[in-house]
Amino acid sequence: METQNDYNPPDLVAMLRSEFIKAQCSTIAKLQEALSTLNYKVAHLLVHTLKGNAGLINESTLVKLALDIVPILKAGQMPEKSMIESLEIELDRVLKDIATSSPAAQSETDVQCKLKYNVLVIDDSPLEIMAAKAMLSKSYNVFTALNSEDGIAIARKNEINIILLDLNMPGKSGFETLSDLKRFPETSKIPVIMATGSESSYDEERALELGASDFISKPFVASIINLRVNMHLQLREYIKSVEKQSLMDGLTGIGNRRAFEQSMRIEWSRATRKSEWLGMIILDIDFFKKFNDTHGHLNGDICLKAVADIMVKSVARGYDYVFRWGGEEFVAVLPDTSPEGVVAVAERIHKNIANTPIKIANETVSITASLSAGAIVPKPDQVDEKTKQDEFFTKLDEALYRAKEKGRNRVEIL
Repeated sequence: METQNDYNPPDLVAMLRSEFIKAQCSTIAKLQEALSTLNYKVAHLLVHTLKGNAGLINESTLVKLALDIVPILKAGQMPEKSMIESLEIELDRVLKDIATSSPAAQSETDVQCKLKYNVLVIDDSPLEIMAAKAMLSKSYNVFTALNSEDGIAIARKNEINIILLDLNMPGKSGFETLSDLKRFPETSKIPVIMATGSESSYDEERALELGASDFISKPFVASIINLRVNMHLQLREYIKSVEKQSLMDGLTGIGNRRAFEQSMRIEWSRATRKSEWLGMIILDIDFFKKFNDTHGHLNGDICLKAVADIMVKSVARGYDYVFRWGGEEFVAVLPDTSPEGVVAVAERIHKNIANTPIKIANETVSITASLSAGAIVPKPDQVDEKTKQDEFFTKLDEALYRAKEKGRNRVEIL
């Protein structure tokens, strides 16, 4: 395959290959994480960037593999597993080829790929920042800020994994900065280690009350600061894995009822604030009990996974959500989608399920589903949001019941 960059001269390609390894060594891990959370927007950006970078170093096979995937992700759909695997294998081959052909590139790989975590140090003392950076930079990417405002801006803009925060700063104190960090959704879960030369038990107690993860004394000791940072990073990774598992349906791999309720709260608040439509679809597989009785529960599981996959691929955008509500019932949440748009998505899901036979053992079985679809512009009033969400869901549930009464295998509009 020929691209516009196939004619880059060898000396330029050699230089760019060294930079490629820095830019792309963590792409596979990031792409896997984005796809596991159905974040197609991030996945699209990663593959699109990879395509351009691969073209610069004349890696035409990698370019072609990325080109095949980019439009699928852009449409908010999940690429076939084999496509992702081929891309990952080819990228791994290119990275290893660059690393083995250049000792310098190998060194860059070792360093860059190990710097998985980003640490932010907020301290008004340039000397303290210099010391902390010197102690941490061999193991972590270190961001720095000399005041609260800059520190919060960096934390909100970048993927910061842990923050080392000075307690006594001019302007906003460490306590105030900590409160602000816990207030913003994008920074509220970042572990914060408070640092101070004070030996006051009150300061330590106050910091922990405000949400600090730990308290460390100044002056810093290299071994202690690295151990503390590493401990809290590993703890946060464990918490994240537990949170992720608790929000995922173990059979289908999509969000569960708890994840639905959490996402619904967020999207309802956003729609209320912006006066936007919020759409929802409820789906129930027709005669699923009969399917289980006829084909067995293991094949019933195959059916449930197939329906989940069809729904995920049928929604048009990366920020739409699909959940398993329970049993054979599924829910899709469609932010900023008009009633007409929600009905169009529901009709597409309905058609795709009817046109996709389920493969079980040595046969294929056709299934149908009943769906209800509707949208609302939530209004701020005295009634609490949870009550209004429940009322909206109940209306959709009633519409689903009507769809079943009318013979099933249809979309009932709210």
